Amino acid sequence: MSQVDILIPAGETVLPDVVRRLERAGPLSVYGETAQRFISTLSASILIDPAMRAYPELMALAHWFRGARLKDMQSWAASPHCKTIRKPRGIALHFAPANVDSIFVYSWFLSLLAGNSNIIRLSQRRGAQLDVLLEKIKALLARDDFQPIADRTLILSYAHDDTVTTSLSAVCDIRVLWGGDVTVEAIRSIPLPPLAVELTFPDRFSLAAINTKVLVKLKEDDFIQLVKNFYNDAYWFDQQACSSPRLVVWIGSDAAVEEAQGRFWPSLETYRAKKQETLDASTGMARLIAAELFAAQSAVGFVSHQIGSAPIRISLTDYEMLPEMRALHMGRGLFIEGRYRNLESILKILDARDQTLSVFGFTEAELRDFALLLPNRAIDRIVPIGSALDFAPVWDGHDLFAHFTRSVTVQAS
Repeated sequence: MSQVDILIPAGETVLPDVVRRLERAGPLSVYGETAQRFISTLSASILIDPAMRAYPELMALAHWFRGARLKDMQSWAASPHCKTIRKPRGIALHFAPANVDSIFVYSWFLSLLAGNSNIIRLSQRRGAQLDVLLEKIKALLARDDFQPIADRTLILSYAHDDTVTTSLSAVCDIRVLWGGDVTVEAIRSIPLPPLAVELTFPDRFSLAAINTKVLVKLKEDDFIQLVKNFYNDAYWFDQQACSSPRLVVWIGSDAAVEEAQGRFWPSLETYRAKKQETLDASTGMARLIAAELFAAQSAVGFVSHQIGSAPIRISLTDYEMLPEMRALHMGRGLFIEGRYRNLESILKILDARDQTLSVFGFTEAELRDFALLLPNRAIDRIVPIGSALDFAPVWDGHDLFAHFTRSVTVQAS
């Protein structure tokens, strides 16, 4: 068995003892006061800490879980349309991805609000922001008033080891897998207890659609805000987030598309350059290799080779996109782009792996009509550009709170 690093509770070294303690503790109540107070306190500590401004994704997380938002979520769960009684499932086992390591907090907090005890396995490749966040979590869990949360929380890290994963899976009531296809397939091969359920979030692909007729008429301030919003969607996680756009579809006439592209891409590069972010040599070389591989595809026309950190644009020909192009995409400033007359024209290139469509310049009626035409499984979210990374209780088409709880039907005679 590989070495297991128990991060929380601090000072613990014997994994079976901690797991048994979680089992003995039992679940909390759904939307319990202590859980809400713990989450809102952590949220506030992030929002008021000036040092946390260096980590915009953590600021977004804290804003999402602020106290007022928790009350809104609780009100929805208690509304008249919810006819059944919600109860915790028991122990939730979460596997966090390495590329977007803070995603585990959304999963953990929703499960905590559902009353579950939680075991979270973090990657051994952790960023600085996650270490900062863990210190804040440790400090709160050390407080007496949050002992019930501490008793039901285990955060650990270990190398891929089926023996450890098997022992943890044996005690869980729901297993949540965030990661690439290979990771998901490997963990899914490890059995669960007969009554346990599983949620998987494997590799996904996302795109952005821009109405060029609207973009070319934007005033400068509004245009710059659009560029900033797109930058946040694409660059916060280096295009590694499942919801970050990797394909940009330009909707409109050829003349409008050319005008929009000529305005958009230089402005994006200017804004990106101000951030003074650079690629390391290995990443830069990987980008160039990926660009060459794209150039060899029959569906690709123009490839804008860039030696530095500027975006690399990969233009489609004949409005097609080969399935293997999704597998080739490695993020880090690579953008496939295509021209289409209308939204309906992109239906033929959509794939079951396509998750988020971030949009600009379309009415809600247009987007609803488009959503009704979606092929089976393709596209789970349609959101404005700038909101691609915003988390929601419904993710990849799954109502997370519903999965983290079980429904008890009560019917009088």
